[in-house]
Amino acid sequence: RYRLGASASWEIDLWGRVRGMAKRDRLLAQRTTDLFYDVRLSMETNLARQYLALRSARNEMVILNEAIRVREDDLRLQVARLELGSGVEVDVSRSRVALSTAQAAAEAASRSIGKLEHAIAVLVGVAPSELEPLSNKSSTLPRIPPGVPSALLAQRPDLRAAEKQLRASALQVGVRNVDFLPRISLTGSGGVASLNTSSLFQSDSTLFDLGPEIDIPLFQAGTRGSAVLQAEAAWREAVARYRSALLVAVREVDDALLDLQSLARELKIQKRAVSAATDTSEIARLRHERGLASYFEVVEAERDRLTAKRAENTLQGEQLAATVGLIQALGGTW
Repeated sequence: RYRLGASASWEIDLWGRVRGMAKRDRLLAQRTTDLFYDVRLSMETNLARQYLALRSARNEMVILNEAIRVREDDLRLQVARLELGSGVEVDVSRSRVALSTAQAAAEAASRSIGKLEHAIAVLVGVAPSELEPLSNKSSTLPRIPPGVPSALLAQRPDLRAAEKQLRASALQVGVRNVDFLPRISLTGSGGVASLNTSSLFQSDSTLFDLGPEIDIPLFQAGTRGSAVLQAEAAWREAVARYRSALLVAVREVDDALLDLQSLARELKIQKRAVSAATDTSEIARLRHERGLASYFEVVEAERDRLTAKRAENTLQGEQLAATVGLIQALGGTW
């Protein structure tokens, strides 16, 4: 017997089961998109942090090279004093220790610069040898005004994804509850059938069937009840995950704001220290030029100035990193 045909079925959505499943699947698809944006935001902020860290390390290298020059001058003076009989060996040893410490710090900074450049190359998708030279031109990050509205947290892609998962789980509970109700479908089929192929397409070989189909779950209460319990458990889990994600988002914003406010105050104090150390260095240089002080006073003042500059550079790097952290905590914009 030969047969050729097709069939189709259309469920009459009396209880909203099909609509609920469509909304659920649409929300899950949007959740996947939000997760993609969350990963992209994480990669972008990671790249920004690496670049800002590179700039800070390069500034550190400039300061350390200047510190090495100052310590070399100090060592030469201490050696000269020792040869003239007015110095002591311990001062020479201390100068050598200070010089070696500065040189070791410069080597560590150079190694850090190399690793940061390699990390940036990986993040932009090129081999480290193919990375174009990165500019160290100073730039300012956007200032985020205080008192940003908490509604901005809704822009975070991870929160959007958690919210859509929560809504999809709620819809799934509704779908599982509707499974207890009868399903009514219209089913149609048509085609041709014959005992041999020569008469397969003749008029008397035509088949056609159209009618309703009712699915009543009389003996599936246990199975469908378990499915409802499973959907409700998944919904409670989604609620807990959304609450946790919201609390984490609030904490990250509060931490970033606290860091920015504290670092701003600390940097202001450190800038005063740098200014005072710079004034001290200039005064010591003027005193030396007028014969009122030895060059050792100049070297010591310059050393203090460079130490203050290193601390200032570190704080500036932390402030930039905190700004990037706040931008990420706000979902990449405000």
